[in-house]
Amino acid sequence: MLEAVIRTHQEVRIRLTARGVLVMERDPHLGDAIQPEGAEGGLLCFRCPPTEYDWLVRTLLSLGPDADVLSPDELRHLVRQAAQDIAKRYTQ
Repeated sequence: MLEAVIRTHQEVRIRLTARGVLVMERDPHLGDAIQPEGAEGGLLCFRCPPTEYDWLVRTLLSLGPDADVLSPDELRHLVRQAAQDIAKRYTQ
């Protein structure tokens, strides 16, 4: 059963700056999933069901330039779309 869940949940990979690591280390759900990469930051890797992407997009937007979604592409698209929607509010 666990293997089936793992296969259906894609691996999320997010590069974090040093500031992003400091913020995400405090997150009770994701803090333990950070792999340090020297003083420059870290890599956040975990499996996430797509049903949680809305929450994850809001979390990533709060990090601004301190997080860069590497995969999956669907999550990258959702973050980009949410950022564009916010930007549109301020162009009118």
